[in-house]
Amino acid sequence: MDRQSGRIPSLDGLRALSISLVVFGHLGGTAGFPIGSPVVVLPFLAVLGVRVFFVLSGYLITRLLLDELETRGSICLSMFYFRRIFRILVPYYVFLAAMAAAARMGWVELAPGDLGYALAYLGNYHPNGAWTLGHTWSLAVEEQFYLLWPAVLVLLGVRRAMWVAAACLFIAPVVRVGVWTLLPGSREGVGHTFGTVLDPLAIGCLLAGVSDRLWQLARYRALLKSRWFILVPLAVLATVVFEQHPRFAFTIAAAVISVGLALCVDRCVRLPGSIWTKAVCAGPIVAVGRASYSIYLWQQPFLNRFTSGLAARFPENIIAAGLVATAAFFLVEKPALRARLALDTRLRRVLLRPRQLRRPAPAGPDAIAA
Repeated sequence: MDRQSGRIPSLDGLRALSISLVVFGHLGGTAGFPIGSPVVVLPFLAVLGVRVFFVLSGYLITRLLLDELETRGSICLSMFYFRRIFRILVPYYVFLAAMAAAARMGWVELAPGDLGYALAYLGNYHPNGAWTLGHTWSLAVEEQFYLLWPAVLVLLGVRRAMWVAAACLFIAPVVRVGVWTLLPGSREGVGHTFGTVLDPLAIGCLLAGVSDRLWQLARYRALLKSRWFILVPLAVLATVVFEQHPRFAFTIAAAVISVGLALCVDRCVRLPGSIWTKAVCAGPIVAVGRASYSIYLWQQPFLNRFTSGLAARFPENIIAAGLVATAAFFLVEKPALRARLALDTRLRRVLLRPRQLRRPAPAGPDAIAA
């Protein structure tokens, strides 16, 4: 961990890998890109990148909450949601405002209801939306997770909450197969609606809760340290062969992806000296990972395969997306985080009782939370 910033560089490196998969997957089929109409592997890579984000979110948010519980003896939901406002909502609503203005000027296309669903964080329940805000489905899933999971931890306690997370690993595949089989008119929502995409978030939560106990097992340590661990990410990538077979993709492949990604996350945390961990900790990669939220927000309107305008033509589109995302990171996201830090101490004094302030809040997980 970087002691000055409280971040874990290897997880920023995984974020960089995630956003790279999303960007490459979205580039497929854009005007001028060498790969024409997207073959199955490109959309798969984009979805895989989002699943990496989900696993990281489940892991980091749960770790933040558990560290707060251990430090203070309780979880302050008010503080948690306050931090999410500056970390998530400010950059998001700035992006939506920019897209609304761009739509008024005819620069981008929005379908009826796009802005309303996006504003309410319900994009994952909005069928037939335009490409420009299409990626807000995953941000809606994340926000719904942020609203529900901390409350589950507070109301049920850690042990029962972990059983809920474990149950979700089985519930989500059943829901996916059930919707696909029994509700053919709702198939488009499979993999987007909250109930059909719970498992990567849930396994991240479960990893945060049980990883210390797993690390005590000699066989688990041997697995993470094995030279054959490379087979784990390869198995995750190999699940692309199931993409044309929904029932297998929704069950076997989804389980391999969730478990494999969780193992990769834990390996990066547990083995910072590994050659693979050091590779994802390279400075430029970590920098991309730290800006991944802004990149994810702003890449969408430029990587549009349904238009051929200059701003959506390769390589101009990837250059424009990079420049705009960089500007948004420095002009919106970072100032919002600085504002949160400035207000955090004051708000803690108001919301937390004096006995809860005997020890400082853990800086690390909050700094790296998705």
